[in-house]
Amino acid sequence: MKCEECGSIVSDEDLFCGVCGAVVDVPPLEAPAGDSAPTVLGEPGASVAQAPAASDSRANAAFVLGIISIGLAVVSCIPFVNFASCLGPVIGIVAVVLGAIARRDIDVQGGLEGDRKKAQQGMIMGIVGFVLYMVMIVLA
Repeated sequence: MKCEECGSIVSDEDLFCGVCGAVVDVPPLEAPAGDSAPTVLGEPGASVAQAPAASDSRANAAFVLGIISIGLAVVSCIPFVNFASCLGPVIGIVAVVLGAIARRDIDVQGGLEGDRKKAQQGMIMGIVGFVLYMVMIVLA
């Protein structure tokens, strides 16, 4: 290929002429044989292979932590169970925060509806566990 400015030889990979520094025009890529026009998404006949959405592990974690939070709140009323008295509300708060983050990301980026529900249920159970723990403290 030749430079259009000075006529010196330029390789196909070069973007600039090595002699004069002019921008080298890159020839357009040719479409492979058999391709007519590119298909546009949404046109009839256009097929798009979409990967299935992966399960959100944060939603599952929020769900499990919500269950643990409720369980620890119930167990905290048993005498001599000191570890449950401090872990229950902390795990409930973590479940709420993790569920909110997972739900927001699922809403923004798209995801499985089942994961969105798990995240929301984890948030609710975390709140219930926290409130239940506070009620146990007041009653005790």
